[in-house]
Amino acid sequence: MLFSDLDIDEEMWATIPKESTECQDWEIRQNVHQSKISNIEVPVHSLASEIPSSSNIDPDDFSNYTKKSLSENEIIQILSSRDFGKEISAYPTTKARKYSKEWEKRYSWLRYSVLEDASYCSYCVSFGQGDGLFKTKGFSDWKNAVGEKRGTFKIHEISKMHTEAMEKSENLLSVSQGEKANIYSSISKAYEDKVSYNRKVLLSIIDVIIGTKNLRKKMETLGFLLIGKLKLMSS
Repeated sequence: MLFSDLDIDEEMWATIPKESTECQDWEIRQNVHQSKISNIEVPVHSLASEIPSSSNIDPDDFSNYTKKSLSENEIIQILSSRDFGKEISAYPTTKARKYSKEWEKRYSWLRYSVLEDASYCSYCVSFGQGDGLFKTKGFSDWKNAVGEKRGTFKIHEISKMHTEAMEKSENLLSVSQGEKANIYSSISKAYEDKVSYNRKVLLSIIDVIIGTKNLRKKMETLGFLLIGKLKLMSS
């Protein structure tokens, strides 16, 4: 670094002895420069502001289920439970609006994330195809949550993704609760029924064939007797 590059105040230079040698002059300049640097106030961002606080981390919050692949047990938990994460005494207000627990009585699929202050659909998070609102992105426009014209909950409830996910969810719950056999059992039972039906049909056909043969034998025997009798009568 050249001496001319050092930004040193004139009044600071006035304190330096004029009789300094070239070496001393260089050392003095360095000391003065270091002194100015040490007196500069550098803003330091607190690391705490960059690290999420414990209040923003909750492994049981519902939003965690929207960011990963779910196991069958997790899906059953999502579909069967209503409350996830830490309990709150009151929902936060945004633009004079807030989430209402009463909505869950009409829309049983609603699941609320305390951390995000947003709602999700339990059916779509479990089995919904692709991404979108209520599946990977929480809904928090509480002003337009319900209502005849702009009720987002009602619009979502009749969407294709929701209805298909709801059917799959209800089937899974029925299987898990023993009300319906799972798909493998259903396929096996259908196969057994088909085999049993085919066996009965085959036995019926065999009976007919056997019966036909017996009838033919009886007819042949009867025919021989009749021919023999006719011969006797003609003689």
